[in-house]
Amino acid sequence: MKRAGIYLWTGLILISNSLAGVRESLPIFHWVYDYVDELRVHGYFENFYILNKPFTRGRIAEYLIRLNGKINSGELSIKKADRWLFDRLNDEFKPEIQILSQKSVKKQVSFGTYFIQELAGNEDRTVGHSRFRSKLNLRMSDEVEFYNGIVLDNRLDEDPSYLGKRQGGYAAFTEQAYITLGWKNLDFKLGRDFVRFGAGKTGTLMISDQAHLILPKQPARDEGDTSSFEELGSLIISDKVRPMDQFWASYTYKFFKFSFLIVNLDPMMVPDTLSGSMVRANRFLSSHRLEFKLLDRFYFGITESIIYGGPEGNWELAFLNPFIFYHGVQRNGPVEGNTFGSIDFAVYPFKNLSLFGEFLIDDIQLEKSVPADLEPDELGIIFGVQLTDPFKISGTHFFTEYTRITNRTYNAINPWEKFLHRQQPIGHFLGNDFDRWDINLSQWVLPGLRFSLGFERIRRGEGRIRNEFDRPWLNLTVEEGYSEPFPTGIVEKTNAAKFEIIYHPRANLRFNLFGKFKDVKNIENRLGVTNSEFTFVLGLWYEGDFRLKF
Repeated sequence: MKRAGIYLWTGLILISNSLAGVRESLPIFHWVYDYVDELRVHGYFENFYILNKPFTRGRIAEYLIRLNGKINSGELSIKKADRWLFDRLNDEFKPEIQILSQKSVKKQVSFGTYFIQELAGNEDRTVGHSRFRSKLNLRMSDEVEFYNGIVLDNRLDEDPSYLGKRQGGYAAFTEQAYITLGWKNLDFKLGRDFVRFGAGKTGTLMISDQAHLILPKQPARDEGDTSSFEELGSLIISDKVRPMDQFWASYTYKFFKFSFLIVNLDPMMVPDTLSGSMVRANRFLSSHRLEFKLLDRFYFGITESIIYGGPEGNWELAFLNPFIFYHGVQRNGPVEGNTFGSIDFAVYPFKNLSLFGEFLIDDIQLEKSVPADLEPDELGIIFGVQLTDPFKISGTHFFTEYTRITNRTYNAINPWEKFLHRQQPIGHFLGNDFDRWDINLSQWVLPGLRFSLGFERIRRGEGRIRNEFDRPWLNLTVEEGYSEPFPTGIVEKTNAAKFEIIYHPRANLRFNLFGKFKDVKNIENRLGVTNSEFTFVLGLWYEGDFRLKF
């Protein structure tokens, strides 16, 4: 079946650009991350622990102050293409630079909003999507800040994964709300905020920042409806992330950083084995991470995470201990959980070149003594290369990234241990049982004007995180063995070509034009079902702010 469609996106975003706070988290979706990533490959931002996000606004401002001092003194000269990127960053973080340079403002409150309007459609359906976000920051001192941001969305309750009440109209949620405290090398945060671990560009394996708002052919009508995200004819109208309710602590000292995270995940209803009725299963996530920075060229992160809980489950003191080995605790019982371990890295061997990757382990079978040992290894891998200014062509940025995650990696026998939050993957947004190539080439042709071309190929098997955890190997003997293809079952295959034009004349004003043509075979793993689709996106980003000092 062939289908042609066009998605038209227009938007207006208003985000507070005041000091907001020196300790304020920079939202994961902000354009600043792309510029910092590109400049890091050029040899800048060398003091950053880049594998751990979000950054704070003050952290970036501190670096810009140091860099501007070197430029003004003549100690450092930079190319024109890099100079333009730094001009935009200096404009964006001007309030923080003033405060950190002059120490003139100790207390202040700032307000801001943004608004996004989208129009998306294909031959089956056309929708309008509006998103409004408020922002409030209260800076009490150098050590203490409060932050709050609320989102109002007119399509959120049509997403089959939405857990709130369905009202056929606007739905709202608090996207960020936290207090952050810091003294010297120690930082603490309590509340709701973004989290991202890893080096991948388009997604990460342990804790990612990618998700999708997907609207099916018909709006979900019944509260709790969790029908397929990939219903044929659905509209993917925007990317979004859902932050986590968390306690965060970190300690940074020269060449290493230690972080500790505990999260209260959304509970789920599961059948009770005795009564057969549905009962509430509480769910919790603990994670600790050690990141190293060597010679400002080598960055390595080691992370261990565990999801635990269940009917009548509660916080486990052992998993609130940042220095304990989670896998050892659950292996020795009686506490159970689903543990994950990962290693990620970014290496900058030469200026203009970066190698990055991640390796995630859910389960590896080291013995083959009983049928249970025939379970396939559950792993994930990302590897990529970034190259800037090849052949001395200034302003060119190339990257390629390969991702592969085996079947059942984020799945679990106990449903409350699945690697999900609000029915979205915590790790890579594509979940289990797929591999993906992503290639992109971009060029700054003029100050503030960038063109990019890309290609994407995805092979996706039948495995899903939400599937029941099947164990066919238990019906076999060790001598018979067990193996399964990758990806499993009928494979959905996607090939996509894309382009983007970005015009960014000022820090608070940004335009983008995006186009994508994709061809999909065996949609939703249905043999012979095909789809061809064209997506067109036009966007506007505008920032504004208001602040009071006291």
